[in-house]
Amino acid sequence: MNSTSTQPTFRRRALIAAIGLAILAGGGFALWHFQPWKSGGEANAAQGGNAATKYICPMHPQVVRPGPDICPICHMDLVPEGSGQTHDESHNGPHSSHDTGHASMIHLTERGRVLAQVSTVAVESRAVGRGIQVPAVVEVNESTQRAVAARVAGRIERLYATQTWQAIRKGQPLLELFSRELIAAQQEYLLAHESATSNALDFRAVGGDSNGRNRADKVVAAARTRLLQFGMTSTQIAALEERGTVAETITIYAPISGMVARRAVVEGAYVNEGTLLLELVDLSSVWVKANVFEADLPRIRAGMEMGLSGPAIGNQRLTGRVDFIYPTIDPASRTAQVRGVFGNGGGMLKPGMYLTANLAPDPVRSLAVPVGAVVRTGGMDMVYVEVEKNMFQARKVTIGASDGAWYAITGGDLRAGENVAAEGGFLLDSEARLNAGTSSGHEGH
Repeated sequence: MNSTSTQPTFRRRALIAAIGLAILAGGGFALWHFQPWKSGGEANAAQGGNAATKYICPMHPQVVRPGPDICPICHMDLVPEGSGQTHDESHNGPHSSHDTGHASMIHLTERGRVLAQVSTVAVESRAVGRGIQVPAVVEVNESTQRAVAARVAGRIERLYATQTWQAIRKGQPLLELFSRELIAAQQEYLLAHESATSNALDFRAVGGDSNGRNRADKVVAAARTRLLQFGMTSTQIAALEERGTVAETITIYAPISGMVARRAVVEGAYVNEGTLLLELVDLSSVWVKANVFEADLPRIRAGMEMGLSGPAIGNQRLTGRVDFIYPTIDPASRTAQVRGVFGNGGGMLKPGMYLTANLAPDPVRSLAVPVGAVVRTGGMDMVYVEVEKNMFQARKVTIGASDGAWYAITGGDLRAGENVAAEGGFLLDSEARLNAGTSSGHEGH
C-alpha cells in the first residue's frame, strides 16, 4: 500500500519540477534575446572606456580600419570614428538638392581630391554653337533638267541616245527625225532664197524696184524663222543654202552636257509636235535635302554652310550652301526640308544617296561649362559647385547648345565665376548618391 500511494506523488513532483525548469529557461532566453544590443564601442566603454580608436571613411562609413589608412574605394584619408568629419547634412541651404536623390554636400580631403583627380574650372560666358547633324538625301538639281521635244511631226529615223544615264556632251547628236513638213519648209526656204538672190542681181544690173527686193528679203526671213522653229540650227540652214537641196532628215543635238535621265521614244516611232523625246540632266550640280527638326529651324538661314559626310563618300567632308528652306512641316516627323546646293564635277554625289548633313548655325553667347562638368544621369543634368575649399554641392542645370567642348547653360542656379568640377564629376556624383542612400537608410531605423 505504501509503495503504491507514494508513486503518484513522486510523479507529480517530477512533473512540477520539469515545468519550473522550462519556465526558467524560457525566461532566461527572452531576457537575453530582447536585451538592447550594444556596439563593440559601447561595450568597451562600459568596461572601462579604454577601447582602441577606429578609423572610418567620411564617404564610405562601411570602411573601418584599426589605424590611419586610405579608403580603397575613393582614396580619401580615413578619419577617427566620431570625429565629425563625415558627410554633414547640416550644410543644406538654398541650393539643397535632396529632391534629386543626391546628398547636398560632398567633402573631400586634400589628399582624396588629388587621388580622385578632381579639378575645377570657372563658369563663364561664352559663344557656344551647337552643330546640327541630320539625315539627308541627294537629289537631282531641277534647275539643270532639260526636255528634248519634237518641234514638228515626223518619224524617228535614228536614235543615238540609246541608254538611260548615258553621258552626253553639249552639241552631241541625239537623234535624226524625218518630217514631211520640214522637207516642205526647206523647199520654201530654198525658193525664197533663190528668188531674193535673183532680185538682188537684177537690182544691181538694171536698177530694179527696191520695194520688190525688200519683199523678197522678208519672205526669206519668214522662211528662215520657220526652219528655226522646226528645230534646225543656223549652221544647218547655212549648209542648206550652200547645198541647194533639202535634207531628208534633221539631226537634233544635245542642248546641254549631262546624262540621259529618260528616253521616251525608240527608233521608228512616229511623233507629233510637242512629243517628249528625251529628258536630260546635268549632274555637275546636285541638291541635297536635309530633314531638320522644327525646333532647330530658327537657327537655319539661307546662305549658311552645309557639310556632307558619310560612308558613301568615303567619310570625306564636302561643303555646299543652303539655298532654300521649305515652308511646310512633315506632320509625322515634325521636320522641314532644308535644301543645299553642291558642286559635283567628279560625279561623287549620286541621286538617291543617303548621307549626313552637318549644319553650323551662328553661336549664341551664354553661361557655359565644360562638357566634362555635366553629369547626365537619372534624367537630370547635374554639376558640382565648389562652394568652399574641397566642399562640393550638387546643382541641377538645364543645358543647351554644345560645340563638343562646352555646354551652354540655359537654366538652373549657376552664376558666372563659380567653380565647377570639370573632372571627377562622376566620382562626386557616385559619392553623393551613396551618401543620400546611407542617410535615408539611417533615417528609416
